[in-house]
Amino acid sequence: MDLPPSEPVAIVGISALYPRARGVEAFWDLVTTTRLRCACTDPPAGQDSAGRPTPPHGLLDIEVDVAAFKIPPAQSASMTRMQKLMLEASRQALSDAGLTDRPIRGDRFDVIVGVCAGLDRQYLNALRIEAQRLAHDLRSAGQDGSDPDVGWELGPDPGSDLGPAAEAAASELLELLGPRLAGSPHDRVGEMASTIPARIASVFKLRGRTVALEAADGTSLVALAHAVGALRRGDSDTVLVVAGQQRESGLLAGALDAKGLTSACGHPFAGPGEGFTLAEGVSAVLLKRLSDVAEEDRVHAVIRGCALGQDPRPGTFRYSVSAEHRREVAELAYRDADVPTDSIGLVECFGSGFRSETQAELTALSGLYTGSPTEAVLGSIRDRLGHTFANAGLASVIKVALALSHGTLPPVWSPAGAPPPPGSGFRFLASAQRWEQSASPRRAAVSGASLTGMLAHFVLEEHQAVPVPPGGRPVRRPVRVREGEPVAVISWGAHFAGATGPAAVWDVFRSGRDRIGPLPTRILDREIYFDPSALSLTHTYTDQGSPAPVPAAP
Repeated sequence: MDLPPSEPVAIVGISALYPRARGVEAFWDLVTTTRLRCACTDPPAGQDSAGRPTPPHGLLDIEVDVAAFKIPPAQSASMTRMQKLMLEASRQALSDAGLTDRPIRGDRFDVIVGVCAGLDRQYLNALRIEAQRLAHDLRSAGQDGSDPDVGWELGPDPGSDLGPAAEAAASELLELLGPRLAGSPHDRVGEMASTIPARIASVFKLRGRTVALEAADGTSLVALAHAVGALRRGDSDTVLVVAGQQRESGLLAGALDAKGLTSACGHPFAGPGEGFTLAEGVSAVLLKRLSDVAEEDRVHAVIRGCALGQDPRPGTFRYSVSAEHRREVAELAYRDADVPTDSIGLVECFGSGFRSETQAELTALSGLYTGSPTEAVLGSIRDRLGHTFANAGLASVIKVALALSHGTLPPVWSPAGAPPPPGSGFRFLASAQRWEQSASPRRAAVSGASLTGMLAHFVLEEHQAVPVPPGGRPVRRPVRVREGEPVAVISWGAHFAGATGPAAVWDVFRSGRDRIGPLPTRILDREIYFDPSALSLTHTYTDQGSPAPVPAAP
């Protein structure tokens, strides 16, 4: 299908909350500084009473005035820390766009949020539920004098009565955990990621669609691509994209470390090449079609094109090492942007921290830019922030957008300023430089990836105001318009209420009978969690359900 160039999308608002940069100006100062202290040279981070990192590594010191958002205290207690930070990041992005000083047109205003493993209420609620089992096991051990699972005797006298001591220990356990776990009846809803965009929409009276998504460390770029698509299709007029990563516990860091993905020194183009340094950050961008930009809007940069892809290699999930797949995705982005690759002056790399993945990325990009009349500047925000995981791609886009709006090429940390290989089409900068203007607008690219195999590429351009004809409105670029195409469902599969496969599931639907019955003990331990007289934070009043057993094989 031969389509006209895609509608450019304008970035009209930005916010940035990072351990070393609280605000857009501080973020830009960090991006352009040449005196860089990286994670491997920073002093060890302190910890608060809950074992979480304190500044400069964390976001724990950011106070969010939830009352200012008119949120009742009962609901505030059940909100995740990430939800509060994203509310603040949204407020700052709307403020940067000037929307706090003029009415917000809330209809057709979408909110898309990206977050991965950063919902602290989930951890606390899971521990609250499991604590009931631990207390139950303590009481059981005290009744028979032995461990219920392995059978070893607890004391020197198996016949002694340990019941009172075990009961006291179980009560003390629950009593000690109670204040740390807090909790309210709103918890089960408040811990859902989908409540974050819904909360943002509620606070700022936005009546478009609300979406929460997750794609590992490609989360923010997938969210951004969804936003660009929604604007181009005309599904929405304005989109707020928010992405964040916060260390709520050691769970994510431990899981990534167990897979050999983390390293104390994770420079994108230097260092041991053994992984990345996990970091925190929350930021947001406000987007609208370039043709809808008003006179009072300040445009930081324009997204001209984007593309997503997947490297479906089998085995353990790891970053793609296929230069071919990476180049294919990048070529799709330039085709979407309808700009030549030799017009790119800045390339923001993903820079996984692994030699093989970084080499594949550079090989793919080098094949695109080799032969250009000027060498593009190579960079990666990871040398300033570390790897902010779900937020990583958005941090890169914000860095590039600010570079375009300031007309400045940022420096990158590299060993003694070592240059990229000759003929690669790239160069490193040891200090910030003025971005010289040419016949075409300044342009930059953002390369992205995720450990699940997702690949992404974005093409950005500086904003050049469209001249206003005498007595007329600005000249608008044509918007890509597609007629509504019917979509056919050509196959389906299901595993529902004990039925496997389309035919069996269809028989269940047609029977007119429910499949609700007593839940098996493997799902609900009635002795611990079932109380038909009341609904509480630790017990359920019903033992009925319709479980779907996990298939034995795909």
